[in-house]
Amino acid sequence: MKTSSAVAALFWFTSMALGCSPQEQSPESPPEPPKALSAAALTKLAEADKADGKEDKLVEKCPACMLRMYGDAKHTSHLEGYTVHSCHVMCAEALEKDPEKLLARLP
Repeated sequence: MKTSSAVAALFWFTSMALGCSPQEQSPESPPEPPKALSAAALTKLAEADKADGKEDKLVEKCPACMLRMYGDAKHTSHLEGYTVHSCHVMCAEALEKDPEKLLARLP
């Protein structure tokens, strides 16, 4: 009898640890799709893409900070088919939050 109690206790503990409980989990709302960029923002992205002499849909200079530093692949955003590298996680977050504003500042 001790064995079956121990097995039941182990099963219960494992279920709780793995998040398997009889309670229903509330469904997560799906993430909102990104908003389409304006024609002006897309033009700025295309110009920034050409800045390195290659049209490869990769913007390497950080569009968020005014230092015009090269970005890092660790802080990557994807906008309308372009890959944009930011120099810092805060720059990447700012770009994700308001890409129109930051892309408008690009030279």
